[in-house]
Amino acid sequence: MKKSLLTISAVAFATLGVIRFGYADIQDSYNKMMEARAESAVETYYHNVNASDDSTLFNNLRSTISSGYKSIGYDGLYGAYASTDVRSDGYIRDLYSNMTNYPTNSKQCGNYSSIGDCYNREHTIPQSWWGKGTSNQGCDIFIVYPSDGKINNMRSSYPFGETTSGKRWALDGDPDGNRVGTSTSTQYVSGTVFEPFDDRKGDMARTYFYAVTRWSTSSSWTKGDGSKVFGKGSETKFNLVSKYLDMLIKWHHDDPVDQFEIKRNQAASAIQMNRNPYIDHPSYVDLIWGGEYPSDGLNYEYTADGTATVVNGHIVAGDPVDPEGININQTSIIIKEEGSYTLTASVTPSNSSYKTLEWSSSDTSVASVTQGGVVTGIQPGTAIITVKVAGYTPEIKKTCSVTVLEKEDPTPPTPDPDPDPPAPDPDPPEPTPPTPTPSGGGNNGCGGNIITASIILSALSLTGIIILLLRRRKRVQ
Repeated sequence: MKKSLLTISAVAFATLGVIRFGYADIQDSYNKMMEARAESAVETYYHNVNASDDSTLFNNLRSTISSGYKSIGYDGLYGAYASTDVRSDGYIRDLYSNMTNYPTNSKQCGNYSSIGDCYNREHTIPQSWWGKGTSNQGCDIFIVYPSDGKINNMRSSYPFGETTSGKRWALDGDPDGNRVGTSTSTQYVSGTVFEPFDDRKGDMARTYFYAVTRWSTSSSWTKGDGSKVFGKGSETKFNLVSKYLDMLIKWHHDDPVDQFEIKRNQAASAIQMNRNPYIDHPSYVDLIWGGEYPSDGLNYEYTADGTATVVNGHIVAGDPVDPEGININQTSIIIKEEGSYTLTASVTPSNSSYKTLEWSSSDTSVASVTQGGVVTGIQPGTAIITVKVAGYTPEIKKTCSVTVLEKEDPTPPTPDPDPDPPAPDPDPPEPTPPTPTPSGGGNNGCGGNIITASIILSALSLTGIIILLLRRRKRVQ
């Protein structure tokens, strides 16, 4: 018996181990699938962006991130932060402190006297620079972050900069940073500045790049110290003052995109319906404003000697990785007229430097296809949809056969009128009177036959007479 129990236990343990291994394997596959889908969705979002030159790219990005934009309003920011700015421990990530612990549903300012009392909504581009207000850039979640109320107040409307002097506003235990003092990097900006943590500097740089791209009024954000950052003219480039731009590019490179930024970008896009392109593609900064170092998209790695190759408008560090093939979700589909289906495809290997795909239809009178892979039926017939790796030789492509069926007409057919209807009879026959029912037969309704009723009444009368005679006779006797 003990041997049997030991055997059963061993088998159960081994089975459990297989299940656990299987679950881990499935979970890993699922995570990779979701990452691939997310990356595919990001690339689809930018599929209309032309990176042929800096001006075209800047204007294309402005159009892309403005289209479909949904303002959540100033009052909607606190609720949004519960999705966009939550640390792994469940507390709000404070822009200006790594040590505060703010629950997502409370501790909103309010009144404060010390660091750690509460958090509020920090306009990384001070409101006083553009006349205040809580619309447009005043409630854009990519510009307005949650931050400690006390430190937010100490930052005031000073521009971001670098300083080694002045007062440090942070809790004990926070890394060095959050200083208010005189700029010690005057080649970028002069006067009193606010220096954030090193691991927030890249975040702020990409926030400013987003801000001038999204909001066309950024060139007028020049009240007070705003003139040190924004403007127009020969000393600016795409609305950023050239000297200050040098610092932002430096911060962008020194503090590259991290996982928190990527997750925040994804969560914000689900709420506000747009994205920060300089988080998705850090190389866009280099292409638009110019940079000292090349980048390779999301990975943001550099080669030791700084060599790079431009592939489809993206700066790729080192030698490009050639594509080997294309994965496509369907090789044949059937749709109806005016119906649609979205094909998805991706370049293999996943680290290929060539990620852009081109879609085409062999017969656009039968079926059309967008550069996002959306196939639409035009009229009955067959067409071949081709997807290929853009800008690569020899050609790498995959095809999908599309059959378009006739659309069913929901309206029932109208019957044709009879061309020769029969002529009406000029003398219709007179109706035949009904034949009377014989006197002795049938049931003529609830009242019964009249003759039958008379016989019954006569019988009842005779019976009554006989009863009266019998009573009289009895009295006489």
